[in-house]
Amino acid sequence: MATAAPPVQDVRTVTPTDEQIRFRFYLIRGQHLKPLLGFQKMLDAIKAAEPTWILGPVRLKKLLKVISDEEAKEEAERIASGPYINLNPSHSRALRDQIAWQDSSIRWYRIIGHDGYDYAVTPNSDMGILLNIMQKRAAEEPRQRAHALYTMWTHFEPAAKKAGVPLENLRAQLTEEYGMDPLTAAPPPPRNEFERAAMAAQAARRKAEYKRRTMEMMRLMRDRGVPLPLDPATGDVEWVDGKHGEFVVLVTRVDKATGLEEFETW
Repeated sequence: MATAAPPVQDVRTVTPTDEQIRFRFYLIRGQHLKPLLGFQKMLDAIKAAEPTWILGPVRLKKLLKVISDEEAKEEAERIASGPYINLNPSHSRALRDQIAWQDSSIRWYRIIGHDGYDYAVTPNSDMGILLNIMQKRAAEEPRQRAHALYTMWTHFEPAAKKAGVPLENLRAQLTEEYGMDPLTAAPPPPRNEFERAAMAAQAARRKAEYKRRTMEMMRLMRDRGVPLPLDPATGDVEWVDGKHGEFVVLVTRVDKATGLEEFETW
């Protein structure tokens, strides 16, 4: 008696759009794997993340060439436009060095280390816009410097902790760059349990509002066809504090002697 053939598994495949491939590429390059990943490893990583996609090496190579050309053009335009801040003789040497580094790097800020390495900070796009505004105010608007510096501090503090740089070193670096302690505008510590609870509640409200706005944006991306991980419990887009939180940044180690980035990102 002939043995019945096993049932054919229904495996549905899809042809992704360029936008979907771009999103997955940026996600892998920026958050999950090493920043500089070879072509074959990138193709393998995309296929592993999206096993139902029909994606061959020829198409991916063409798209990565387009992305590379676009990024090179943007970088050339950014460098040609000169520094974002109008530097003058009153600015410190430390700030001038920082701006010169920013102007030649794809990263946003360099935290000075003392172990043979510096640490390059890369914020998300929304955070980058805010930090651009705050840096310009800190450098050019004396009356707004204290508040702007403290805002910068709140975003750089998690990066310093990730890199293992003592917070007093980061504080001294910002003070040297801008001529003001970045904690000048920091709120006073709570004097009692009532104030401590009020500050905690305020921080919780801020965190919840940021999550709400970010989730709305992620749902919009999903509705436009961008593949995003889903929470199996709710079916909604997945939220991970360590990836999507307001103060989450990428930190890349940079060799002081060569200026080359290590392929290690936190």
